[in-house]
Amino acid sequence: MRAPHVAALLALALAATATLQARADEDAKEPAGKPPASSEDASQRFKAGVSFYKDKDFPAALVEFKRAYELLPNYNVLFNLGQTARELRDYAAALTAFERYLRDGGAKIPAARRKEVGAAVDELRRKVGNLKIVTSVDGAAIVVDDVPVGVSPLAAPLVVNAGRRKVEASSSGYPPVQRMVDVASMEETRVSLDFTRSEATPTPIPTPTPTPTESAWKVPPRVRWVTLSGTAAFAVAAGVTGGLALSAHGSLDSALAAFPGNGATIASAQSRTRTFATATDALGTLAAAGAVTTAVLFFVVPRLSERATVAASPAGVVVSGAF
Repeated sequence: MRAPHVAALLALALAATATLQARADEDAKEPAGKPPASSEDASQRFKAGVSFYKDKDFPAALVEFKRAYELLPNYNVLFNLGQTARELRDYAAALTAFERYLRDGGAKIPAARRKEVGAAVDELRRKVGNLKIVTSVDGAAIVVDDVPVGVSPLAAPLVVNAGRRKVEASSSGYPPVQRMVDVASMEETRVSLDFTRSEATPTPIPTPTPTPTESAWKVPPRVRWVTLSGTAAFAVAAGVTGGLALSAHGSLDSALAAFPGNGATIASAQSRTRTFATATDALGTLAAAGAVTTAVLFFVVPRLSERATVAASPAGVVVSGAF
């Protein structure tokens, strides 16, 4: 940021602040019954904008200057808006603000200042282009780079920054239209946004009629009987090993009761007792698990299969299974 620009901005800040304060004093003398004057608020907004500008927080400065101008339009504020937009490289906004500053300020602008701003205007015109937007439907809301710019037909081409611009248009009853347009500097670019009303009626998706299907819960009968046979086999085996475990335990008791005791006989009896007891426990566990599985296959699964079949049938009519 060049020093002369800062000095010029501060000088105009003092002038604009004085003007806004004078307007605030005049508003304070107005008779009761009128709405509260906004001059004081505008002055505060303007001062805040100058502070942000000095801190190089240009986005915040631009917001404050715009708000000050909305509350109380003053041509001096346009110079600040132009300078701030220029720092943000929004050349189109800067050009618009400077041109309006020269137009609204007129003879009140010192010659040196008019010359300086005129030179800035000439420089900015080489960095912008014109965008002529045409829509197939009047009254469409037009947005450029996410900023609303008006309703079609626009009175004149828009001044925009050179480069790629996003142009959108929307109108009631039509799908929105969007285009990406490359705008060259110092040239006018035309973009046409054509709305097309969709005549096609969406084809309704038919609701498929549920058809009876084989239930996922259905288990072949052979599986049930194999499970039952395995359970019975485990139970018999558990009974046999249980009997052998009892016999081995009896032998162990006899060996322990004999005097003098035979260590080898006692150790052998203990080993056989542990082996048969372990086998009995394992086979008993398998038999119990088999019993549970057999009960599920014979009693629970058929009922679940019946319910699933009813749920898949049209209107809940049972198409298979026992009543």
